[in-house]
Amino acid sequence: MDSERGREANRRMNQMHGRFDISNDDYLYVLSTFVLVPGRWNDMFGWRPYSKKERRAGLNYWRELGTRMNIGEIPNDVDELDRWSRAYEKTNSRFAESNRHVADDTLNLFCSWYPGLLRPVVRLGVLSLLEDYLLDAFGYKHPPRWFRGLVELSLRIRARVIPFLPRRRHPRLVTKERMRSYPLGYAIEELGVLERGSAKGSAAATE
Repeated sequence: MDSERGREANRRMNQMHGRFDISNDDYLYVLSTFVLVPGRWNDMFGWRPYSKKERRAGLNYWRELGTRMNIGEIPNDVDELDRWSRAYEKTNSRFAESNRHVADDTLNLFCSWYPGLLRPVVRLGVLSLLEDYLLDAFGYKHPPRWFRGLVELSLRIRARVIPFLPRRRHPRLVTKERMRSYPLGYAIEELGVLERGSAKGSAAATE
């Protein structure tokens, strides 16, 4: 985060968010999902549980980033953050057209990475992994219970098989993977929602 590129990314992120009236609680909730959702997923479908140090490291990272975004009142304990986040969901989760718009764009992008014939199944598989309150907030029809059970079972079987596979000879780093959303590369200042009328914004939209 302290590298030149890290600071540039932080400035760009704050520039994008600063154009909107976002409450501290809204900021904090989104931050909480980055801390908590990977752990919840791993608890259900991971091949080994996270250690306490790994959970703490995840919280430390996002707390530091949140501080650089001027987010206040970030809990210093994963369980405390989890309680706060679930209470926020219970109070604020409801359907809105804007929810559906963002969800559709994100889901369509994800499905575009797969062959056309597989996309309906991929879409249903993703929806099967969403909690009911999220499906309702996005306005999506709940997938059939049997299909949801099949998806969850396949992921649990995967978790049981992975420990018996040969150990990787080289680490798999996200930073080294091809960026599907930007196959030709990108410049940090061109990422995200750009100002209307921006020449770079027009070029980015065209690409």
